Amino acid sequence: MLPSINHLSGLTSGCCSRNTYLSVFHQASKAKRKVVFKRAEAYVKEYLTKEKEEIRLKRAARQAGNFYVPAQAKVYFVVRIRGYVCNSV
Repeated sequence: MLPSINHLSGLTSGCCSRNTYLSVFHQASKAKRKVVFKRAEAYVKEYLTKEKEEIRLKRAARQAGNFYVPAQAKVYFVVRIRGYVCNSV
């Protein structure tokens, strides 16, 4: 991983010049952008298939004369009650 572009001001003639560093930095960021974009496309595709499946299930239930209840998030509410231990005689 290359450091951010803010650190370029202190770059001296070490292993590479500033222009070479910038070109490598831009190529790396371009590749990273492609990966992120592909990941976002996969999420969009997943959400669209879920939405289409919901619509399909609603229509099938309506044709059968039933009701479709969409799935809800599973949430647990847990309460721990602590009390005094009675050791009195």
